[in-house]
Amino acid sequence: MRKRRATKWLASMLLLGLAGGMFALLQPPERLLLSRSTLVAYSDRFDQYNWQSDHALFLFRQRRERPYYWLCETVDLRTGQFLFYLPFAQQFKDQSTAVANFETSFATSPDGKWLLWSRLEGEGLTLQAIGCLANIETGHTEHFPLGSSTFIDSIRLNRLYWLADSKRFAEPDLGRSLTTVRDVNAPQQTTKIPLPSGLNLTTDSGIHVYSENRLLATTNRYYNPYTYLSNLPDLIQTGLNSDAPTAQRRPLALPNGTCLVADVAFSPQGDRYTIATLVDPHPVWLDILQRWNIPVHIPSHPQVGLWILTLDGKQQEIGYLTPEPTNTTSHWPYEMPRDLRWSPDGKQLGFVYKGDLYRVPTN
Repeated sequence: MRKRRATKWLASMLLLGLAGGMFALLQPPERLLLSRSTLVAYSDRFDQYNWQSDHALFLFRQRRERPYYWLCETVDLRTGQFLFYLPFAQQFKDQSTAVANFETSFATSPDGKWLLWSRLEGEGLTLQAIGCLANIETGHTEHFPLGSSTFIDSIRLNRLYWLADSKRFAEPDLGRSLTTVRDVNAPQQTTKIPLPSGLNLTTDSGIHVYSENRLLATTNRYYNPYTYLSNLPDLIQTGLNSDAPTAQRRPLALPNGTCLVADVAFSPQGDRYTIATLVDPHPVWLDILQRWNIPVHIPSHPQVGLWILTLDGKQQEIGYLTPEPTNTTSHWPYEMPRDLRWSPDGKQLGFVYKGDLYRVPTN
């Protein structure tokens, strides 16, 4: 009898072990984000970055002493070589100011031929927002005044955004629900295009993608400690070629268990987006028990990750990190990747983590 019981116990253990092994084989392999990523630059080399091409990046850094002006380097991702980009050197030096302005934002055209940025000119109450359009090869720069709403709440400059054809760019005027579109050959001339009213977009929303006939945006892009867990983004789509535009609005598709979204960036083609998110994964059976009102508590194991999703919700995890233990959830956003940027061909993703710049393949 004892021998028979021992045999049954051994058989049960073998079956359990076999089932566990099969389950493990069916699970997707761990995708640790930093092990899949390549370090591009440490934090002391840049304040902002932009893709110059599929194999090169612009690094922008503001001087830490007066006069304040921007410096530009390029890094060749094939060789790892850093070079100061001289065509912009004099332009940036001529725009030196007595006060540091880290709100300047840079945008490279999709074809890599043009660079846009905005800056403030003047002092005190006479500050004026100026747009700058530079030919990347020659450094020749055109200057043009930006709309009155570009300087918002005395803190931020609105960003300028490229259309997909690299021949036009747009300046959103969120206060007046319209967009100003300019051509690279005549940046002083403007075309006003209405936006639907009631979008409730702000400078924190970030207009992520412009194409010839489509605007994609999310209602909020960055972490806000006052809206934690209560303000996950919505996805907004609207046209740019109508006198009476309408907008489609729905919750942004997110991975299961998403607690917080730190950043969102749309792909160059506008068919996918990547998010930096905090996810607290839990087994499916826990959802079932909770639906039956059966109280079950399991420890929380949050993960910080980068995900790519299509507009219809198909999702792919790029990689994840386990955040460092902390007593407050307000520290989590500072443990998360941010400043997400797609390469022009959509095959790589740049991100900043703890101040350093990385790139990771999107496949």
